[in-house]
Amino acid sequence: MYNIDDDIGTLSEGNDSEKCLYKNVKTKNSDSGHLKEYQKEDTFIESTKPKTILSEESSLKVNNQYTIEHLVKLDKESNLECVALSSSTIKDKQLRDCAMLIYPHVKCLTKYLKEDNLIGPTKARKLMREEIGLDLSVQTVNKYLKMLREKLGPEYSNLDPSVIKNRQLDDLAKFKNLHLECLKEYLKEDSFIGPTEANRKLKKDTSLEVSVSTVRKAMSNLRKEMGLEYSKLDQSTINSRRLADRSKLKDFHLECLKKILKESDSIGSAKARDILYQETDLYVSIPTIYRHLKALKKEMGIENPNIDQSTVKSRRPGCRTKFKDLHLECLRNYLVKDRFIGPAEAKNRIQEDTGLEIGLSTIQKAMTKLRKEMNIERASLDQSAVKNRELKDRAKLKDSHLECLKKYLNEDILIGPTESRNRLQEETNLKISVYAVKRAMLKLRKEINVEYANLDTSSVKDRQSKHRSKLKDAHLALLRKYLARDNFIGPTKAWNLLHEETSLEVHVSTIQRAMKKLRIDMGLEISSLDSSMRNAKSTKQAKLKVSQLKRLKKYLKDDEFIGPMEARNRFEEETGIRLTISNMREYLINIKEKSYNIN
Repeated sequence: MYNIDDDIGTLSEGNDSEKCLYKNVKTKNSDSGHLKEYQKEDTFIESTKPKTILSEESSLKVNNQYTIEHLVKLDKESNLECVALSSSTIKDKQLRDCAMLIYPHVKCLTKYLKEDNLIGPTKARKLMREEIGLDLSVQTVNKYLKMLREKLGPEYSNLDPSVIKNRQLDDLAKFKNLHLECLKEYLKEDSFIGPTEANRKLKKDTSLEVSVSTVRKAMSNLRKEMGLEYSKLDQSTINSRRLADRSKLKDFHLECLKKILKESDSIGSAKARDILYQETDLYVSIPTIYRHLKALKKEMGIENPNIDQSTVKSRRPGCRTKFKDLHLECLRNYLVKDRFIGPAEAKNRIQEDTGLEIGLSTIQKAMTKLRKEMNIERASLDQSAVKNRELKDRAKLKDSHLECLKKYLNEDILIGPTESRNRLQEETNLKISVYAVKRAMLKLRKEINVEYANLDTSSVKDRQSKHRSKLKDAHLALLRKYLARDNFIGPTKAWNLLHEETSLEVHVSTIQRAMKKLRIDMGLEISSLDSSMRNAKSTKQAKLKVSQLKRLKKYLKDDEFIGPMEARNRFEEETGIRLTISNMREYLINIKEKSYNIN
């Protein structure tokens, strides 16, 4: 954990006034309180955001580095756990990474490691981007994975080479003749194709998911089989290929890049590459796109070397969407009707009115600018007016609304104000702030039962734990029945069956954990089952008639490289039969290899 006390002398060395300012800032509890509030509202908060708002609300002037350090310190105080880093290793960029990677993201990486202790940074980065929208470089993710492995102990840091080798062999075993043929075709089309691009094309064509290193090994073997012209590529040839790669960009593609820059002049090379690929079907390397974007920015006069990095690479992909005039007008109207409106309420309303999904920090920045334009400075807001607004909010709560809140509390004494507000809005169409509901619920809790008036953190955590595990004896009995009937059943299928029979809403991971325990209790530990038995059972579960196999053969005639997911979806639409992707993959491979006797 970065400690501000360790480096405060270094940061302000030779500048006594700055050192004095840092020390004075540390002693101001009210300003730390401000930062804590911003952090609670938005755990993805950037250092520039609290610095700006803090200076507006308390007239305190601090620099970005201080706010980053202070946010990291507050993470520790509020049990959000930043990754422990020694102060000697932290530079400006690493501080930004540390401020970005607070507990929710560390928790994700820890979860991935516990699920698969051999997981690589590329896969972890992809999962993190899909689950929480955070896009970090592979190097940054790799750095934090190494730190977490050390933190989790020798089981995760001292990996057995034989285990890694077995994992790689498992990956190689996934390759069938179809996949190798695809790779051969890619090499014939472009002998310089890299493993990353080949892996991307292979996944698109066959839905096969393997690591890049596995594809690299397979391609290396194929190059040797296909002759020296593929295996011994000298540097001059590779450089020529790179030049050819650049020359792929014609005037039409450059016009497309110009259009992309006009829509967003701070767009990154990777995003621009993806958009160009979607619109023109041209796939080139990121460095090539970067060079052309740089040249086009100079040509268009939008080059800005001092651009804030936080605007170039937002940590939430959804927040990159720029506000249009319509959205700004909506926010302006909200402020005209209610100048005390908060960013959370404005975010919900703009989503309802326009369908725009955007981050809280982006809304807050836009509202700050609009307040300045409309001369509604937050610092100058009359406190009596703010109080009157809060009273007005409370006055909206009639007896019928309080009765609803009482009902929610009777059902679940630990229900939160946000969930209560949402339910109240659904049932009564009352639009009110979360804070007003929170205050009303505190009073109602005291009336109902004094012991619940001041809920401690442990009670809330217990409640969250119970919420995640709603499985009763009846549900476990059903799961036991599914396992007795079919020990190979997966958690998703079991979840679907349980939901159909009991309407229970739980996460698939909860079902997975319960099934794992039940298998141990029943002596049916799936890890000890022979993979060939599983495959045989899987095939037995999904036997297709000859007419249905002919239908699949027709799909392959129409499109030789059709993937199992696409085939599965098409098959389900036409026949109403739903197969798993793995079953469909096996059928397609067997049909290609002529394992079935169908004409």
